[in-house]
Amino acid sequence: MSRYKYIGVDRYPKQDPKLLNKKVVVMLGYESKKPQRGTVIRADAEIPNEVVIKLDNNNIVLATECTFKVAIEADG
Repeated sequence: MSRYKYIGVDRYPKQDPKLLNKKVVVMLGYESKKPQRGTVIRADAEIPNEVVIKLDNNNIVLATECTFKVAIEADG
């Protein structure tokens, strides 16, 4: 059983449409010199406020494990 009332077998937190399914540029760690690309696959708009990113190399990271920004055309 989840400790959050928004998560259950048939219910999930509302998702933030401004972020969900957006392409992002991700930096893993402060020492990283090579940004990674990915897509936001979960962006909670309510508790527990998780953001989950699937990198283009198929790894999954939490927003708490990296820094990221929504990709723009200038990011290549």
